[in-house]
Amino acid sequence: MTEEWARENGRNILTMQVTFASTWLKTSTARFNSQNGSYYILIEEIGTGESLATCREQTLIELTAKRGPDIFEGDTFPDISESILEKNILMDLGPLFDTLDITDEKYFPAVRALTQDEHVYGFSPYVNPYSYCMLESVLGGREQINF
Repeated sequence: MTEEWARENGRNILTMQVTFASTWLKTSTARFNSQNGSYYILIEEIGTGESLATCREQTLIELTAKRGPDIFEGDTFPDISESILEKNILMDLGPLFDTLDITDEKYFPAVRALTQDEHVYGFSPYVNPYSYCMLESVLGGREQINF
């Protein structure tokens, strides 16, 4: 199934912007495209470095003009100002989270990655910890341990 086939068959094309598409993402998207009769997701790989910086700048301009990719992944998402959120350019995912019963009580609050007031504009399907902490009482003191 190709983008051309999807257009010829009346599918709505959604562009998903990513730095690099993992095998999992490609497989999941292909499965979605084969099973959904209304939408077709086109993956647009940006890469890193200068191409990523250019992509972020261009996307911010496109968003201001109410255009641009339909779905963003992690690094490709530009730094969004409060004014962009106030213009209702991005979809509020809050009602969808409510319908799917995705609550902070059931899921780690980091699932709501980009919020303003009661609105949710981005989510994180997983959390990457950057450090580990431990109570002093667990180690019995603050001395560095040799492993």
